[in-house]
Amino acid sequence: MHDLIRHLYAGFENMAKMINRNGNNVVFIGIADIKNIKNNLIRLSDGIRNIYPFYSDELFYLKDYLFSQPGFVNLETYGEIRVIIRALNNELNNGNHLGFWAYIHPLIINVSQKLYLDNHYSKSAQAAFVEINARIKKIRIKIDGKELDGDTLMRQTFTPNQPALFFEDISTTTFPIR
Repeated sequence: MHDLIRHLYAGFENMAKMINRNGNNVVFIGIADIKNIKNNLIRLSDGIRNIYPFYSDELFYLKDYLFSQPGFVNLETYGEIRVIIRALNNELNNGNHLGFWAYIHPLIINVSQKLYLDNHYSKSAQAAFVEINARIKKIRIKIDGKELDGDTLMRQTFTPNQPALFFEDISTTTFPIR
């Protein structure tokens, strides 16, 4: 997939040079090239569907409008596709290959990513919170044997006054009095 993104990026940058040389006039592209470009956009759309669903849908939709008539580039659609391809190429160059999922814990990804990608956003968020609750619950039982749940679990575990669980040395931290 990385090679395809780089290939399309180079191709669309070359097309930009052709467009600029022609004074922003519509540029003729051969029929074989049109087929190749559309097929590559379909492959890219399929390849990024799980990571970038919005970009995937846009590329699949826009491929049919890239050429206003056989061989002539629709500049508006070209620009939209070029922005997406440049963003994907930028992600590769910066080492970000998973979109925002790169910042999510693998256990949360396991329970919520598919729901999210299937547009079940509230179920995805709920699954993530259920997983977090279960993990904190297990940790809390190991810490002091208390079996709490939900709001009570979170408030008593992460209270600013005397947290049962913290992620850094707080021995020199003063907490606000409430």
